[in-house]
Amino acid sequence: MAIDPAAWEAMCLPVRDRYLAVGRNRARRLAIGALHWEARRRRPDAAPARLRLDGRLLVVQPDHLGGVLAATPAFRLIKEALPTCDLTVLAGPWGADVAEHCPAVDRVRTCRFPAFDRTPRARGLFAWFTERLAPYERALATATELRGERFDAALVLVADFWPAAVTALAGIPLRLGFGGGEADRFLTHCRRVETPPVGRAARDLAVGHVAAAQLRLARELVALAGRAAPEAFDERMAYEPTPADRADAVRLWRANDLDEASDVVVMHSAPGGPAKRWPAERFAIVADHISGRLGGQVLLTGGRGDVEEVRKIAARCTRSPVELAGQTSFGALAALFERSRIAIGSDNGAMHLATARGVPTLRLFGPTDARVWEGWNGNVSERPLTVSITSPRVCSPCHRLDIPEWRTVPGARGDAYPCMDEITVETVIDAVERLWRETNAR
Repeated sequence: MAIDPAAWEAMCLPVRDRYLAVGRNRARRLAIGALHWEARRRRPDAAPARLRLDGRLLVVQPDHLGGVLAATPAFRLIKEALPTCDLTVLAGPWGADVAEHCPAVDRVRTCRFPAFDRTPRARGLFAWFTERLAPYERALATATELRGERFDAALVLVADFWPAAVTALAGIPLRLGFGGGEADRFLTHCRRVETPPVGRAARDLAVGHVAAAQLRLARELVALAGRAAPEAFDERMAYEPTPADRADAVRLWRANDLDEASDVVVMHSAPGGPAKRWPAERFAIVADHISGRLGGQVLLTGGRGDVEEVRKIAARCTRSPVELAGQTSFGALAALFERSRIAIGSDNGAMHLATARGVPTLRLFGPTDARVWEGWNGNVSERPLTVSITSPRVCSPCHRLDIPEWRTVPGARGDAYPCMDEITVETVIDAVERLWRETNAR
């Protein structure tokens, strides 16, 4: 990956260290080589000239909730083009809920993918050694479990060696996926993805949305079965709340007297990774502006691990928001979004969920690229409004989320990384006002 010199100079030390570590990790390269040797030793069957229409297909999407939501158009395209196929999704436990809510998916298996696992690491020399060995042992164990299911083909929707290696070790004969991250050597059909350079210089280059890239890969898989994607295919993301989800949403709505509120705004501050955190006091200022100036009722939502962060925001508000962190499932949150005027948050899965349910969103982007992760609603003519605010910092986007909490970095001040810290309250309030006017027009 190319890194603009100005971006490198402005980059935070944890991000710079991660890029340097990738280049000097000789042990990792040796371990990948050993996995490749083992995959070749197991001799998977030769890739067939044509995929069976009723084949057993494995789609691997290890990302978190937002990433799996962006993959649901690909799930649906495969099932509509190959209705007799058996479609299994291999997801992380953190993203499985989305696949389970997608009617195109026949079954969901879970696996803790190392590159996407946010479980805090144990301390100590022995823990350090075992944690570095565990991903390779897990790859062999996961592949052994999958091997018995005799999948005809695998579609790997991330450019990462580990999930690609698992499909090869499992003996799946046809393996289509994105190249990069040393995944190429484990795939039978490899498609390159252009990774933009780090920093502001990247914003001048043409970059596509992650959902569009996954749809292209799904179309290639369908073509290997001699079929084409359905005409006028609806490319929207899919997430349908269950009746139980809707009942939970109605219960929370009524318990907080929200039937009396004229305009409800969901504020989901959970960053989905420490690099994407925006300061709690700034969320509070924006919440007060919505309540005081615009007359809206703010709901503060989040998962069980976000309760403390939401309480910090609520404590700084002069007007009382409704605190719902830790009280909703993802499905109930989807049903709450349907009753809301707009949703506000950093780049996280909840914002993708809001878009999937047709709700206008305002998103804050620092380390991630807005063009890759902004709201996606496919090729429909009437798209939900999506306003993306990108950090002005020269090293944004850096594409690194595997970094520690900013407050733990020596010499750090505040709770937010510089790229998120440079997104001002005034910028966000201006965007809220603009979004409010546009939703008024609708």
